[in-house]
Amino acid sequence: MHPILFRIGPLTVYSYGVLLVIAFYVSLYFLIIETKKKGIDTQTLNRGYPSSGQTILDIALLIIVSGVLGGKLAYIILNLPSYIKNPLDINLWRGGFIFTGGFVLSLAAVFMYTKKKKISFLSTTDLFIPYVALGQAIGRIGCFLNGCCYGRPTTFFIGRVFKLNSSAGYHYGALPLHPVQLYSSFFLFVLFLFLKKTRANRKFEGEALLLYLILYPSFRFFMDFLRGDRLETIFYHLNIFQIICIGIVILASAVFMVKPRRPSIQD
Repeated sequence: MHPILFRIGPLTVYSYGVLLVIAFYVSLYFLIIETKKKGIDTQTLNRGYPSSGQTILDIALLIIVSGVLGGKLAYIILNLPSYIKNPLDINLWRGGFIFTGGFVLSLAAVFMYTKKKKISFLSTTDLFIPYVALGQAIGRIGCFLNGCCYGRPTTFFIGRVFKLNSSAGYHYGALPLHPVQLYSSFFLFVLFLFLKKTRANRKFEGEALLLYLILYPSFRFFMDFLRGDRLETIFYHLNIFQIICIGIVILASAVFMVKPRRPSIQD
């Protein structure tokens, strides 16, 4: 659609980078509103939640930094031959991220942080995970504007033609493509609302995280069949990310089923 928003002299402002920044600030804004409303930022501990506004901000910054680095590193590894030839193509603001890599590194970073601060890791993830989905939803709009993470050609009326200077345009020219970025964005907005609602009456710590790990990979598994940039299949017409999604859903579902229930934990 619009990979480049505008140029000011030698400075180029990319739509993906702008939406990435917007995703972070919007998610953080609503997170801070929630924590202030519930008094999480004024209590010493609230069922294992981070104990101060500063701690919450620290974790939010940790998530975005480790998420961006992990996502970019995973993308570079998968496209290593290309980056070896053209190392200057590595650019944080032009897209080229793999969410799975960013999510794993963020989860590891938050685990180490909460362990150091003696904060409940599971309660912390329950607090943050809906806003991760919200940030993803906004970020996918950036993918749409950037023309990356694009879909397959379609004759469906909702198909969109991307500019030739985008990844989608480079591969498919003027063919209308499934706007899978917007499909994902819509699903993630709904997931954000669902996680917010169910978390209010969670039966155990880590419930919101497990629901996310069941629902989002399930959606991503089926959405990959519509992706025009999907990796080569390696097993029964499935690519590596779909296989990873299956593993995550099975593991998260198993943990969810055996977790002991108790009266709702009121946040």
